[in-house]
Amino acid sequence: MAANVGGSGPAVLTVGTLENKLSNDLNLSDRKDWFGSGTYLPVVPAKGSADFKQDADSQAGCSKGGVVYTLQNGIKWVVAWSNMKNERNKVYYDTTDTDIHWSTVESSL
Repeated sequence: MAANVGGSGPAVLTVGTLENKLSNDLNLSDRKDWFGSGTYLPVVPAKGSADFKQDADSQAGCSKGGVVYTLQNGIKWVVAWSNMKNERNKVYYDTTDTDIHWSTVESSL
């Protein structure tokens, strides 16, 4: 999930793949970039996958972000990650039918 150039020092980007095992498309409904800037596909196709990339914040040397994709019947799939300097990489995921509170997601990382 994380990469740093040369094998040491701060992360330069976080990359990942989201897999959709459902028979309907998943649509991007929200995103959060705490540290860094990401590129996220608007749709994860049915029975398919979508790659994402978040470049690390150049000042902090780390990457932290999240996405929300809407499933059927208003269910949301939340995926967040933390690729911080001097910390282990972390991933959070959940499904919910409630509003997303990014502060709560961040505290769960």
